[in-house]
Amino acid sequence: MKFFSKNFFFSLFCLFCLCFQVNATIIIVHGFYSVKGKWFKPGGYFFEGVRKGAGDADIIPFLWNGGPTGLSRLEAAKKLIDVIWKKRDKSITLIGHSHGGNVINLAGLLIQMAQEDISSSNIRSEIDSISEQMLYLSSRESLYTELYYYLGNAYKALLNGAFLLGHPIKAFKKHVRCIDKRVRRIVPAGRNKKGSKRLYNVRLREAVKSVRQKIMSNSKEKHKKMPLIKYAYLLGTPADEIAYRPAVKFIKTTVLIRSSGDNIQNFISPYGDRYAARSGVLNLDLSIANSKKKQDENYGPDHSELVSNEIGIAISKISKLIDSCFGEKVPLDASVVVFKDGSSPSISS
Repeated sequence: MKFFSKNFFFSLFCLFCLCFQVNATIIIVHGFYSVKGKWFKPGGYFFEGVRKGAGDADIIPFLWNGGPTGLSRLEAAKKLIDVIWKKRDKSITLIGHSHGGNVINLAGLLIQMAQEDISSSNIRSEIDSISEQMLYLSSRESLYTELYYYLGNAYKALLNGAFLLGHPIKAFKKHVRCIDKRVRRIVPAGRNKKGSKRLYNVRLREAVKSVRQKIMSNSKEKHKKMPLIKYAYLLGTPADEIAYRPAVKFIKTTVLIRSSGDNIQNFISPYGDRYAARSGVLNLDLSIANSKKKQDENYGPDHSELVSNEIGIAISKISKLIDSCFGEKVPLDASVVVFKDGSSPSISS
């Protein structure tokens, strides 16, 4: 009898654990120069919003160096694949802000290429075009980042000079010379374009091969194959159709969330804030309203507000709305209104 009771309670305990185990995982990927931010970490406003909306899901903040170069995003994509691999038996949702969304896209592209024949000519040309685009975007984004930084310092120097030194023009010229030196250091990267492109090429091929080995070494066991991600949310992500296009074979539905109040998304990307028509991609215009009674007073959040607490809460609700309203036939464009009073978002195509 004792033996029976022990086994009975042990079985009951195991059944309890199985029933209440966490089956959903949400991975939040920050954008560049945001690694020190708190919004995507436990206690942060967006993290806690996602936690509140997702219930008992396991929420993981993914950290990378946040650098403005293509190589930084490539290294981050490889690490993100490792995290996805460890959670492959769970239902995974990916959320990326700004270039964190492109880290997600690149991770998906690496997996797609790894699952094909890496020696084939189409994969070689694909790697070549991606590395070409990475090189172009890296110099462009580095230039903008440096200009932001040095123009900000120049402005401070101008104010300090005006109030303290009495020589604002002299202080301003000093910082303009700093800007000029930095720009000359970044822009002539084009002179060494062939060498830089070769470096991107080699790194991309190495990344694809390492992912391929991981998949192939475990291909005999079904539960160790790469999972199909149901949703990836890209918040204010620059839309680049070459180097960081959505990986539709790996991610079932990629939702690019844009806002009329977001000036950074268009500024960074030479391609705009929308993806071209393809199956499994939704361009979603997002606005915020105080309540459903005052929907006409909604507004478009800026780049940083796209990771607010109310949007974090709304993410899981948006997934359910997309499923219930569109099913398998997801449209190319739609709009959603998120309400600050906690009401369920409203979506329309």
